[in-house]
This record gives sequence, structure tokens and C-alpha cells, in this order.
Amino acid sequence: MAEENWLPLAELARRSDIPETSARRYARLFLNALPHRREGRALLYAPQAGAVLARIGQLFAEGCTAGQVREALYAEFQCIEVNAMQDRANIPAPADHRPSPQGEDIRSRLAEFLRHVVDQKRAITSLRDDFGQVRRELAEERACRQALEDENRKIKKILLVLMRQRKAAIEAGPRREEDQDLRAKLSVLEQELVRLRKDRRELERYLLEKIGKEG
Repeated sequence: MAEENWLPLAELARRSDIPETSARRYARLFLNALPHRREGRALLYAPQAGAVLARIGQLFAEGCTAGQVREALYAEFQCIEVNAMQDRANIPAPADHRPSPQGEDIRSRLAEFLRHVVDQKRAITSLRDDFGQVRRELAEERACRQALEDENRKIKKILLVLMRQRKAAIEAGPRREEDQDLRAKLSVLEQELVRLRKDRRELERYLLEKIGKEG
């Protein structure tokens, strides 16, 4: 059959005096009943496919169902099996999916890159953990320094009270009962002073140990 005799569906419908919308519906339902072939993405039809389209329209007009139309076309036309064979013949052979040397090299580089990314993520996680530990230690050190400053203020306050009471005692002269009461208060204050000094020494020692570890 000559090359120019194969027609697109719109042209075939026009020549066969069939509405194009009907022709497209018939082609969608009964493609294998229409002699056709593919050229790239285009679907072309042989001129005799017009008679098949006309017969389909006649059968529908008679009230046949799509299944009855298909049976009638099988019985009346020989092109269904031929078209199926042509379609199978036009199916391209399976492509060779074996990886090329370039593909193997790309996959190898990609795997190496992914391993490097994983190593970097682990290193970042480790650095984050170390940074968190440093922040906690700094917060603890600030708390200790604040406690040491508070202890120093208490010591200074107690010393000031002791100095004032001693001065008052000297200025008041010898009064036994008041002296005894004053001595008791001074004893309590001195004990508190000793305790605060001890706490300060422990805090200072702790801070020195922390600084030594960081160094």
C-alpha cells in the first residue's frame, strides 16, 4: 500500500463522512478492528478503516452493545489479528540495562560521597555533644562563682557586725551581764564566720580544680 494512503483519524473521518467525535470514540473502543500503524507518536489508519468505522456506527444505531459490536467486527473483518501482530512487531526490543563503566564510576563516587556525608554528620553530632557539655560546665562554674561571692558578702557583713559590737562593748565599759550576752553573740558570729570561711575555701578549691582540668 502506498505511503500516502495512510491517514490520520480526523482526515479518515472526513473522507468517510463520519463525525470526528464519533470516529475518535470508535477508535478508542475498537482500535484493533481498524487497520492502523504508528509513526513515532502519530497513529495512522488505512483507507479501508473508513468502512469499519461506518459499520460500527451502523451497529450502534441498530441498538447493539459494545460487546456485540466487537463480536460482529471479529466475524466480518480480518484486520483485528493482523493489527495485533503489527503492534507486537512495533514493540522495541528491551533495552540493555547493564551498567556502563561510566555509570559504575558515578555510582562508586556517589557511594563514597554518601559515606563522607555520614562521617561528617557523626563529627557534627560529636561536636554538638561536646559543646553542650562545655555549656553545662560553664553554667556550673558561674553558679559556683556566684555562691562564692555571696559567701564573701556574708563574711564581710558578719565581720562588720563583730567590729561594731566590739567597739560598742569597749565604749560601754565593764558590764558583766551585758558582757556575757555580748560574748555569746560574738561566739555565734565567730562560729558562723568560721563556717563561711570553710565553705569559701571549698568553693575556691573546686574552682581551681575545674580550671586545672580545662587547662
